[in-house]
Amino acid sequence: TNNFLPLLNQDCGRIVNLGSGAGPIFLENIRSKKDKQRFLEPMSEAQIEDEITKILSTNDDFTAYSGSKALLACYTMELANEHPNLMISIVTPGYIKTAMTIGAGATKPPHEGTVSIKKALFDELPSSGWFWGSDGLRSPLHWMRSPGEPEFDGVVNL
Repeated sequence: TNNFLPLLNQDCGRIVNLGSGAGPIFLENIRSKKDKQRFLEPMSEAQIEDEITKILSTNDDFTAYSGSKALLACYTMELANEHPNLMISIVTPGYIKTAMTIGAGATKPPHEGTVSIKKALFDELPSSGWFWGSDGLRSPLHWMRSPGEPEFDGVVNL
């Protein structure tokens, strides 16, 4: 990202980070409100590196995956703060049938995973640093909003 930032139009460029619903699942599994709150705010690269070390110490593949997606959201918010003229988003494509999800119950074909990506790339967005669900609606970082549920209103109740 840092290498590509100078190539973007600084007045209207966009960055779309590919997250996952696993990020909110990671936060759902954090018991402490204080620890959960940490993942709802922007983090510097140094803070992210510290969190990666903690996550990797669990020796759990899903924790590593879901934790990386939660940290990507923190990085997205940090980038949005650092580059206020850019529109920077994080999206989840949904539970898409891919090589990674074979045998795990995913049923959506890959083309259905582009809704939030296209929204973040081409639509007029109200704000930068937000997480967009697979249905193109704003989603929370601290719990998993499923397609068809109401759009996240920005109010965080831990």
